[in-house]
Amino acid sequence: MLVIDKTNRLVYIVSMQSTDISPQKSRRSAGPLRSTQSKTAILQAAIQVAQDDGYAAASIEKIARRAGAGKQTIYRWYGSKAALFVDAYAAIVPVEALEKSTGDAEADVTFVLTALFKIYNETAAGIILSGLVGASAEDPGTAGQIRAGLMVGRGNVLRNPLDRAIAEGNLPRDFCVETAIETVIALVWHRLLTAPNGLDAAGAGVIARRAIACGGIH
Repeated sequence: MLVIDKTNRLVYIVSMQSTDISPQKSRRSAGPLRSTQSKTAILQAAIQVAQDDGYAAASIEKIARRAGAGKQTIYRWYGSKAALFVDAYAAIVPVEALEKSTGDAEADVTFVLTALFKIYNETAAGIILSGLVGASAEDPGTAGQIRAGLMVGRGNVLRNPLDRAIAEGNLPRDFCVETAIETVIALVWHRLLTAPNGLDAAGAGVIARRAIACGGIH
């Protein structure tokens, strides 16, 4: 699995199987195991290349060389550079690290954003996301990958605490969750592209307050 060590680099850990596995079973599992190892190596290589060279310069050729994989293998598994980096972003930013739902909408959104910004400041996640967002302006395929993999696929990180706050009466019944979520995304992406130094705990609180305010406007 992918984990972040104390130097904030992604490392790959191979869990060793017990030594009493029969040769026949080992042969059956060798293919899937090698596939998993290769995919992990590719994700790790993509993250490292983005960290070193930036998203725009992170070509599939560079990633393949660093991973020791074939370029065609990467395209076969991911289809595009954007799809690869959406997966790489998800590997660095686990949803579990961002979950918070206490019923206090502003506090929960602030928690989510503070945790997210900490990851951005310590890993290549911010570089990857800003690269994806920038590329999406000219490439509908990248925009589609962002929508499917990051907005739809991970939207409950913000939706759940807002829905809970409504259910518990801490937000009005007519509160617009979609508007609040869109406000968070717009403000985070704007800061990521124009003022990344503002991605800190104080900035998280400001964005949360503005999102809650916008969700209450009718």
